[in-house]
Amino acid sequence: MNDNILIGAKIKQLRLSLGESMEQFGKRFHTSKGTVNNWEKGRNLPNKENLKIIADLMHKSVIELFCGKLEDRIFDELKNANNFYDLDNIDLLELAKQISKSIVEDYGLYTDFTDPSVEIATYISKYLNKLLPENTKIFPLTENLSYRINDIPQYERKNTDLTAFLHIELLYTEVNNIDLVLDKIQIKYSTLLQINYHFQNNKIIDIDCEGFEFLNQEKYKTFFPDTLIKQLEKEVSTKVFDFVKADIQLMNDRIDQQTD
Repeated sequence: MNDNILIGAKIKQLRLSLGESMEQFGKRFHTSKGTVNNWEKGRNLPNKENLKIIADLMHKSVIELFCGKLEDRIFDELKNANNFYDLDNIDLLELAKQISKSIVEDYGLYTDFTDPSVEIATYISKYLNKLLPENTKIFPLTENLSYRINDIPQYERKNTDLTAFLHIELLYTEVNNIDLVLDKIQIKYSTLLQINYHFQNNKIIDIDCEGFEFLNQEKYKTFFPDTLIKQLEKEVSTKVFDFVKADIQLMNDRIDQQTD
């Protein structure tokens, strides 16, 4: 469905919500019912001035009128992003509108962004990290260690293998004397995490992570023992796995299916 038909459907929905005939609606724009019919059929679009009037009647901007599909796509992504951000008290529809508006303002109104084959997870992650409060991005693992996932995963598929990539930041804090805030140890560690899915008969039978190897150094053993790293790998892998299960079609849309 092209943009003209989508806009036409919105115009028709607006007219019907106002309880007006095509002739009555046309009078708002000093035009005929035939022109209104052409708008609603998607044969042509109103001019800039009339688009502004229509957008105002919908309590939207002209950009919102055109990029509704982008908002819908972002909203679909956000519904599953609860695995990576605490969004329970966030209005996802409003957040989708804010992200859509930010993308359009920074990159222009490109129809490619509404194409499922075009990867937009990085754009969504960028604005999530700008728009969300800091406490929605931190997940405690122990009393001293927390982690933050800075991306919605991006996927690559080669034959039957599936790999997810996302950036993760570990935050370790230890205070020996809380009252005086003495001997405070803070360690931050950021890495690109690679999560590999292993399939058998089209079912995931195993998951493994790559990216925490740096923490195996002796100097980090006190802060990141092997048991803790394994716990972190398991928790993050589970989050990504749940994200995949939440909407398998959305995952497939993000995978480049093109063959040479």
